[in-house]
Amino acid sequence: MTQDARCQLLLPPSDKLYEYIRSNAVHATRMAQQNTHVGKTLAICGAGPSLAVEAATMRPTDDVWACNGAVNYLQQHGHRVTHGFAIDQGEAMLGVHEWATTYDMPYYVASSVHPKLVAHLLADGRDLTFFHSYLGLDDPEDWVRNPDRPNVTYEMALYTSVYASSVQVGFGLNAVPRAICLALFLGYSEIHVYGADCACAPDSPPMPSLDTPAYAAWLAQLQMYADGRCAITYGAEAVMAEATIDGVRWHTRPDMAVSAVHMADMCRQYPQITLHGNTLPRAFLRQPPEFAQHLPRLENVGEVHGFGHALPLPDEDVVYAPV
Repeated sequence: MTQDARCQLLLPPSDKLYEYIRSNAVHATRMAQQNTHVGKTLAICGAGPSLAVEAATMRPTDDVWACNGAVNYLQQHGHRVTHGFAIDQGEAMLGVHEWATTYDMPYYVASSVHPKLVAHLLADGRDLTFFHSYLGLDDPEDWVRNPDRPNVTYEMALYTSVYASSVQVGFGLNAVPRAICLALFLGYSEIHVYGADCACAPDSPPMPSLDTPAYAAWLAQLQMYADGRCAITYGAEAVMAEATIDGVRWHTRPDMAVSAVHMADMCRQYPQITLHGNTLPRAFLRQPPEFAQHLPRLENVGEVHGFGHALPLPDEDVVYAPV
């Protein structure tokens, strides 16, 4: 990456998200269970720019999961979708580009999504299957960890105490890598991934300096979604970085860069995963092992180091385990 920076990823306050998790528990009558889809094939679709190219030629699979706005894009363009998938905690998931309109299909939702989203889906008569998505929240000040299980956080204890047994997924920071993780838990034999660009459309104009008037105009040129929406959606000061890999110029956000690293890692570890399209994770996969030393990594809770200069990723930041 061309700029050395340290970025803080912002989540709502822990107490608010814990409230979401507790509130959603009453509706979690169906939890994701291990190996319920063994032998089946799956397509997972993100809403990145490459989906507009790849959607028409997706290979046939038993199921098709669409993450966030990919549900709308695929439905409106006549493509098959069998399930919606979401982990986002914000009310933006109720917006017109996301799930303001729901469809006659089941939905996978994280226990930490906004309760308004759950209520919206249930009001439309949609079937929900819940799972847990690792957040890395601080323990409440008045909560003391069990000395016999010092690594069990309040977040994990809450998942195990108010929900039936399921899984906590934790690869990446965005919906697609978390969906891949859930698909592995469910036992799919083939997982094909589309629209997981983790970046804007490649070879967009070079990035101007953040502190110049040209920056906002540049953001408005960066296509970030299959439906044509651009990076300016995230505000005129959205933090981006630029990198050239194999002669192709890429622009991405801190969270997306981390997700791209994790997706490349998963592909190396799990041969049933295939990435499709001209995407940043595939660009990472084509590089030699030492290339990973120069990629951004997640450290601590929500803090991205190496967004321009790399530091190693501690093992404990990658979570894939039943709870």
